[in-house]
Amino acid sequence: MLIESLVLSIIVGKIRGGKIKSIGNLKIKGWYLFVIGFLLEYSSIYIEKLTYGRLSVLIREYFYYIHIIVYILLIIGLILNLKNKGILFVFIGSLFNFIAIILNGGKMPVSLEGLKYSSLLKQMDMLKNGKILTHKISTEAIRVYFLTDIIPIPNPYPLPKVISVGDIFVALGVFFIIQKEMLSRKRKDNILDFTYGTCKL
Repeated sequence: MLIESLVLSIIVGKIRGGKIKSIGNLKIKGWYLFVIGFLLEYSSIYIEKLTYGRLSVLIREYFYYIHIIVYILLIIGLILNLKNKGILFVFIGSLFNFIAIILNGGKMPVSLEGLKYSSLLKQMDMLKNGKILTHKISTEAIRVYFLTDIIPIPNPYPLPKVISVGDIFVALGVFFIIQKEMLSRKRKDNILDFTYGTCKL
Protein backbone atom coordinates (compact mmCIF):
# COMPACT_ATOMS: atom_id res chain seq x y z
CA MET A 1 0.00 0.00 0.00
CA LEU A 2 2.93 2.36 0.55
CA ILE A 3 3.85 2.66 -3.14
CA GLU A 4 0.24 3.21 -4.18
CA SER A 5 -0.28 5.80 -1.45
CA LEU A 6 2.93 7.61 -2.40
CA VAL A 7 2.11 7.72 -6.13
CA LEU A 8 -1.52 8.76 -5.54
CA SER A 9 -0.50 11.51 -3.15
CA ILE A 10 2.04 12.90 -5.63
CA ILE A 11 -0.61 12.93 -8.39
CA VAL A 12 -3.16 14.65 -6.13
CA GLY A 13 -0.49 17.06 -4.93
CA LYS A 14 0.36 18.05 -8.51
CA ILE A 15 -3.33 18.55 -9.34
CA ARG A 16 -3.59 20.84 -6.32
CA GLY A 17 -0.63 22.87 -7.53
CA GLY A 18 2.01 21.38 -5.26
CA LYS A 19 5.71 20.91 -6.01
CA ILE A 20 7.35 17.47 -6.07
CA LYS A 21 10.72 18.99 -5.15
CA SER A 22 9.18 20.25 -1.90
CA ILE A 23 9.11 16.63 -0.66
CA GLY A 24 12.87 16.94 -0.27
CA ASN A 25 12.29 19.53 2.47
CA LEU A 26 10.71 16.92 4.74
CA LYS A 27 12.66 16.79 7.99
CA ILE A 28 12.65 13.50 9.91
CA LYS A 29 14.15 13.28 13.38
CA GLY A 30 16.03 10.05 14.05
CA TRP A 31 15.93 9.10 10.37
CA TYR A 32 18.80 6.68 10.95
CA LEU A 33 16.47 4.50 13.08
CA PHE A 34 14.33 3.84 10.00
CA VAL A 35 17.42 3.08 7.91
CA ILE A 36 18.81 0.65 10.50
CA GLY A 37 15.43 -1.09 10.84
CA PHE A 38 15.02 -1.38 7.06
CA LEU A 39 18.53 -2.78 6.57
CA LEU A 40 18.17 -5.20 9.49
CA GLU A 41 14.91 -6.70 8.29
CA TYR A 42 15.59 -6.92 4.57
CA SER A 43 19.18 -8.09 4.92
CA SER A 44 17.91 -10.88 7.20
CA ILE A 45 15.26 -11.87 4.65
CA TYR A 46 17.67 -11.92 1.71
CA ILE A 47 20.45 -13.69 3.60
CA GLU A 48 17.97 -16.37 4.70
CA LYS A 49 16.80 -16.82 1.10
CA LEU A 50 20.23 -16.87 -0.51
CA THR A 51 22.20 -18.91 2.01
CA TYR A 52 21.95 -22.40 3.42
CA GLY A 53 23.20 -24.10 6.52
CA ARG A 54 23.78 -22.67 9.98
CA LEU A 55 23.35 -18.96 9.11
CA SER A 56 19.99 -19.50 7.44
CA VAL A 57 18.80 -21.63 10.36
CA LEU A 58 19.90 -18.98 12.87
CA ILE A 59 17.97 -16.25 11.06
CA ARG A 60 14.79 -18.35 10.98
CA GLU A 61 15.25 -19.29 14.62
CA TYR A 62 15.76 -15.72 15.84
CA PHE A 63 13.64 -13.80 13.33
CA TYR A 64 10.99 -13.22 16.01
CA TYR A 65 13.49 -11.05 17.88
CA ILE A 66 14.77 -9.42 14.69
CA HIS A 67 11.22 -8.46 13.69
CA ILE A 68 10.47 -7.08 17.16
CA ILE A 69 13.69 -5.01 17.18
CA VAL A 70 12.84 -3.60 13.74
CA TYR A 71 9.40 -2.48 14.92
CA ILE A 72 10.80 -0.99 18.13
CA LEU A 73 13.24 1.09 16.06
CA LEU A 74 10.39 2.14 13.76
CA ILE A 75 8.08 3.12 16.61
CA ILE A 76 10.80 5.09 18.44
CA GLY A 77 11.56 6.96 15.21
CA LEU A 78 7.87 7.74 14.70
CA ILE A 79 7.45 8.95 18.29
CA LEU A 80 10.23 11.47 17.67
CA ASN A 81 8.14 12.95 14.84
CA LEU A 82 4.58 12.85 16.21
CA LYS A 83 4.10 16.60 15.72
CA ASN A 84 3.54 15.77 12.05
CA LYS A 85 -0.12 14.70 11.76
CA GLY A 86 0.66 12.37 8.88
CA ILE A 87 3.30 10.59 10.94
CA LEU A 88 0.74 10.23 13.73
CA PHE A 89 -1.34 8.09 11.35
CA VAL A 90 1.74 6.05 10.42
CA PHE A 91 2.48 5.58 14.13
CA ILE A 92 -1.04 4.32 14.89
CA GLY A 93 -0.94 1.91 11.94
CA SER A 94 2.53 0.65 12.83
CA LEU A 95 1.47 0.16 16.45
CA PHE A 96 -1.56 -1.89 15.34
CA ASN A 97 0.67 -4.07 13.15
CA PHE A 98 3.26 -4.40 15.93
CA ILE A 99 0.61 -5.62 18.38
CA ALA A 100 -0.60 -8.23 15.87
CA ILE A 101 2.95 -9.38 15.18
CA ILE A 102 4.22 -9.54 18.76
CA LEU A 103 1.13 -11.48 19.93
CA ASN A 104 1.42 -14.01 17.10
CA GLY A 105 4.98 -15.27 17.32
CA GLY A 106 6.69 -12.42 15.49
CA LYS A 107 4.83 -12.90 12.20
CA MET A 108 1.81 -11.13 10.75
CA PRO A 109 -1.05 -13.63 10.23
CA VAL A 110 -2.75 -13.54 6.83
CA SER A 111 -6.33 -14.66 6.19
CA LEU A 112 -6.48 -17.80 4.04
CA GLU A 113 -9.88 -16.73 2.72
CA GLY A 114 -8.47 -13.32 1.84
CA LEU A 115 -5.62 -14.89 -0.11
CA LYS A 116 -8.04 -17.09 -2.05
CA TYR A 117 -10.40 -14.18 -2.75
CA SER A 118 -7.48 -12.11 -4.06
CA SER A 119 -6.24 -15.08 -6.15
CA LEU A 120 -2.86 -15.00 -4.40
CA LEU A 121 -2.35 -18.75 -4.73
CA LYS A 122 1.43 -18.61 -5.06
CA GLN A 123 1.76 -16.53 -1.90
CA MET A 124 -0.64 -18.89 -0.15
CA ASP A 125 1.54 -21.90 -0.97
CA MET A 126 4.67 -20.06 0.17
CA LEU A 127 3.03 -19.15 3.48
CA LYS A 128 1.82 -22.71 4.02
CA ASN A 129 5.37 -23.97 3.46
CA GLY A 130 6.87 -21.37 5.80
CA LYS A 131 8.86 -19.69 3.04
CA ILE A 132 7.95 -16.13 4.06
CA LEU A 133 9.67 -14.98 7.25
CA THR A 134 7.44 -12.01 8.01
CA HIS A 135 3.99 -13.56 7.59
CA LYS A 136 2.05 -16.78 8.25
CA ILE A 137 -1.38 -18.28 7.59
CA SER A 138 -4.08 -17.39 10.12
CA THR A 139 -5.46 -20.20 12.29
CA GLU A 140 -8.09 -20.42 15.02
CA ALA A 141 -5.34 -19.79 17.58
CA ILE A 142 -4.53 -16.35 16.15
CA ARG A 143 -4.80 -13.45 18.57
CA VAL A 144 -6.22 -9.96 17.81
CA TYR A 145 -7.56 -11.30 14.52
CA PHE A 146 -9.09 -7.91 13.64
CA LEU A 147 -5.59 -6.36 13.50
CA THR A 148 -4.13 -9.01 11.18
CA ASP A 149 -4.12 -9.11 7.35
CA ILE A 150 -7.82 -9.82 6.75
CA ILE A 151 -8.83 -7.17 4.19
CA PRO A 152 -8.58 -8.53 0.62
CA ILE A 153 -7.98 -6.24 -2.35
CA PRO A 154 -8.65 -8.49 -5.38
CA ASN A 155 -8.54 -8.01 -9.14
CA PRO A 156 -9.10 -5.85 -11.12
CA TYR A 157 -6.85 -3.90 -8.76
CA PRO A 158 -3.42 -4.10 -10.46
CA LEU A 159 -1.62 -5.15 -7.26
CA PRO A 160 -3.96 -7.57 -5.46
CA LYS A 161 -3.11 -8.16 -1.81
CA VAL A 162 -4.45 -8.76 1.68
CA ILE A 163 -3.89 -5.90 4.11
CA SER A 164 -4.56 -4.98 7.74
CA VAL A 165 -6.28 -2.05 9.42
CA GLY A 166 -2.79 -0.89 10.39
CA ASP A 167 -1.73 -0.85 6.74
CA ILE A 168 -4.63 1.49 5.94
CA PHE A 169 -3.55 3.92 8.66
CA VAL A 170 0.06 3.81 7.40
CA ALA A 171 -1.06 4.45 3.80
CA LEU A 172 -3.21 7.40 4.91
CA GLY A 173 -0.31 8.78 6.91
CA VAL A 174 2.03 8.62 3.92
CA PHE A 175 -0.62 10.33 1.78
CA PHE A 176 -1.01 13.19 4.28
CA ILE A 177 2.75 13.61 4.72
CA ILE A 178 3.31 14.01 0.98
CA GLN A 179 0.34 16.38 0.64
CA LYS A 180 1.62 18.59 3.43
CA GLU A 181 5.13 18.82 1.99
CA MET A 182 4.10 19.33 -1.64
CA LEU A 183 1.69 22.13 -0.75
CA SER A 184 3.84 23.81 1.89
CA ARG A 185 5.53 26.10 -0.66
CA LYS A 186 2.18 27.03 -2.19
CA ARG A 187 0.85 28.06 1.23
CA LYS A 188 3.94 30.20 1.83
CA ASP A 189 3.51 31.87 -1.56
CA ASN A 190 -0.16 32.61 -0.78
CA ILE A 191 0.80 34.17 2.55
CA LEU A 192 3.41 36.35 0.83
CA ASP A 193 0.91 37.44 -1.82
CA PHE A 194 -1.64 38.34 0.84
CA THR A 195 0.92 40.29 2.87
CA TYR A 196 2.13 42.15 -0.22
CA GLY A 197 -1.43 43.06 -1.14
CA THR A 198 -2.13 44.34 2.36
CA CYS A 199 0.96 46.54 2.29
CA LYS A 200 -0.17 48.12 -0.96
CA LEU A 201 -3.49 49.04 0.59
